[in-house]
Amino acid sequence: MTEPRKEMDNVLLRNDNEKAEVSEHKGIIANVLALGSRPIKKMIQTLNPFDNEKAGVSEHQGIIANILALRNRPIQLYNKMIQTLNPFGEASMTEHRKEIDNEKAEVSEHQGIIANILALRNQPIQLYNKMIQTLNPFGIAKAEDDRSTGIVARICERGSQPFQLFEKFRRFSVNQDNEKTEVSEPQGIIANILALGNRPIQLYHQMIQTLNHFDKLEKENDELRKELEWRRARNKTDDITLNAETAHPYLSIAGDKKSLKYEVQQQKVPPTPERFDSTVCVLGSEGFSSEEHYWEVDVGSSTDWDLGVARKSIQRKGKISLSPKEGFWALGLKGRDYWAKTDPWTRVTVQKKPKKIGVYLSYQEGRVTFFSLADMSVLFTFNDCSFSEVVYPFFKNSHKETAIRISSIKEEE
Repeated sequence: MTEPRKEMDNVLLRNDNEKAEVSEHKGIIANVLALGSRPIKKMIQTLNPFDNEKAGVSEHQGIIANILALRNRPIQLYNKMIQTLNPFGEASMTEHRKEIDNEKAEVSEHQGIIANILALRNQPIQLYNKMIQTLNPFGIAKAEDDRSTGIVARICERGSQPFQLFEKFRRFSVNQDNEKTEVSEPQGIIANILALGNRPIQLYHQMIQTLNHFDKLEKENDELRKELEWRRARNKTDDITLNAETAHPYLSIAGDKKSLKYEVQQQKVPPTPERFDSTVCVLGSEGFSSEEHYWEVDVGSSTDWDLGVARKSIQRKGKISLSPKEGFWALGLKGRDYWAKTDPWTRVTVQKKPKKIGVYLSYQEGRVTFFSLADMSVLFTFNDCSFSEVVYPFFKNSHKETAIRISSIKEEE
């Protein structure tokens, strides 16, 4: 009996040594168990900043870092302790078994927490790698076919998000250093990020400046392209005059045949087959059946006008409808709205209210284009026009006591 008892004493002594080894980790497990599910929520908010950007730094980050550093070591020690305390089976160690069973009952309700932590495995690493790819898109080897919808578009959409994430992880790492926690695998990644210094932020701002510069160049290029198109049209300038024989009786035509004014009283003019008797308009003196032509009109203060070209055979008596089907290709202002007289009408968006309108006719190409001289932009273009006969410059002013005038471009030059 002496030898078995001595062996039992040795076993108990080894158990005491093993318990001493385990004791240094019990405090961590006890802290985790006391916290319940709080560490999991805080840990997920910290490790997954992309889904929880508003989550702050948890007061328990130090404990979580320790747990991640230990990985499954507490469970291994716990199993080793069970094997040490019960080397001879349940029958010979009933008293120790009861103690262990009581501890298991206390631990059971929290095992899910530790299991969830261990189940994360390399998920934190994946999340940090995702953050690195966001902060440093230049390190991504994958080429994208459309750069404007790839890296650049993603960074522009994120705005200042990369900067905020970088600062969040900087603060997180500083807190970890203050707590003197062990450097876990995710923390090693954070250290790599911090080693970059301000380089990601500098690259981000440099890219934004480059994009802004490109936007500025693109706008300047658009302005130059519009001005070039307008200047090409202007090279085809014609000396346009008005045909007083076609003018509505309420229109007075200036002596130089360049201006028309809507008078309060009807003018004393002879009736002619060419004269408009219902719509307050007039045609140009010269018709065109070939080549290219351009003229400019100063609309002054009138808020009800139409300009363009019209076939020679248009209706001139009674009420007329301005549309290509009726032989008119015109653009006009009605109140505050600009309209292309298509069928039905098309509203035209104007950036700057123009005082002068340029009209360009390409007879062979069947095209009529209207320019705003406020910014040299194209207001509207009629394409595939079926002229089929001579067309004349067309002018309409329905705003009483206002005048519109054909500009003398050659004199201005």
